[in-house]
Amino acid sequence: CAFADGSGKAAPEWVCGAPIDGVDLTAVGYADKTAAGPNFMKQMAATAARVELAQTMRIEVQNMIKQYAETTGTGDGETVDKVNSSVTRQITKETLVGSKILRQMPTPSG
Repeated sequence: CAFADGSGKAAPEWVCGAPIDGVDLTAVGYADKTAAGPNFMKQMAATAARVELAQTMRIEVQNMIKQYAETTGTGDGETVDKVNSSVTRQITKETLVGSKILRQMPTPSG
């Protein structure tokens, strides 16, 4: 089991989705390091885990992922801004109630 940040460093088994004693259903979420800060990263990881829970429970989920690169300037002054956004819309007759973060851990790269 290794962290998802590409460092190749060993991670606890729960990071790779191993069952947690006393918990019936679990999922793991990961968020890339971002300048938006740790609270944003925590929210994105929690959302990713809840999507995984919903998919595991066979709830109909539609994911729309948009990725694009944007450039500004020219020549040596050119910069590339990479933007990733993930939007999840849940369409279901049921609601995830009581889901919560059990454990969290930063990757070696933060």
